[in-house]
Amino acid sequence: MNETKETKQERDARKEAARTTRRIGWVIFLAVMGVLVVFGGVWLSTKNETGDSNTGVVEAISATDHVRGETTNPKAILIEYSDFECPACADYEPYLQDILDEYGSKGLALVYRHYPLPQHSKALIMAKASEAAGAQGKFWEMHDLIFESQETWTKVTATEADTMIESLAKKLNLDLVKFKTDLNSQTAEDKIKADIASAQKARVLGTPTFFLNGKEINPGTSDNFARLIGEALTATTTNNVTSELAK
Repeated sequence: MNETKETKQERDARKEAARTTRRIGWVIFLAVMGVLVVFGGVWLSTKNETGDSNTGVVEAISATDHVRGETTNPKAILIEYSDFECPACADYEPYLQDILDEYGSKGLALVYRHYPLPQHSKALIMAKASEAAGAQGKFWEMHDLIFESQETWTKVTATEADTMIESLAKKLNLDLVKFKTDLNSQTAEDKIKADIASAQKARVLGTPTFFLNGKEINPGTSDNFARLIGEALTATTTNNVTSELAK
């Protein structure tokens, strides 16, 4: 039987159509939050911070950041503030993978930073699970598994989610004793808190939020995302975002 190979354009169109309904709800939510910010001073944050602490500055890549793509001397830096329980974040994962496949070897660094939103009851423990896996060198593997199984663990109880986390760790062949210790470690908590503080400093209001070479972008489609990345790679500077990776 002859099969017709799906083109990139057809694949993008199919993915976009499948995500539209979920994105509409998320966009409405962010719009409402934006109105609240303007008229009520309500910030989407896990802490109450003074206005003085939010300078709108994206912090430089540090040795503790999780980076994919060019990890030594990036020509362009894409920073994502994300929440493992956020449906829109999961929707963007295929786009990010396509971008990494295309530009990861051409100078693009993709940085993942945690911003677990308070309304997502399991986002924090999933962030800790990724950090615990990262302590054994498998942050990105756990990151991928968590997003791939998002529709499952978001629908179960907290106890069942804990069991699922352990099963993910087993799937990655992690040392379970160390994993369970690192899951509730001060190191994991401090890393997540540092990312949250970074998000607040950059005035992040929701997830996913992307900064390309220090400027917030709203990529939308994969084609527009690729265009923005391509333009950034041809620039001669990474603007105000520097990297400690080469040190």
